[in-house]
Amino acid sequence: MWEIKKLSEHNFAPPKKVNWPWSRMEPGDLVTIEDQGLAGRAQVICHVYGRQNNRKFKTKTIDGVLHVWRIS
Repeated sequence: MWEIKKLSEHNFAPPKKVNWPWSRMEPGDLVTIEDQGLAGRAQVICHVYGRQNNRKFKTKTIDGVLHVWRIS
């Protein structure tokens, strides 16, 4: 089932504006994202960016770290 977490003084949400590296990546480049809060957003946003700009990305989570490769 889903676990709902409440924000507290020590658990802040990530900033709304993030400077993602997708536009600066060349085919074969790899970016790793260790922050779990950003990893879920990054996976969706890189694929949306790819569709809008005719680029392809591959994402995979390995040992809790999101890996994003630019394919083409």
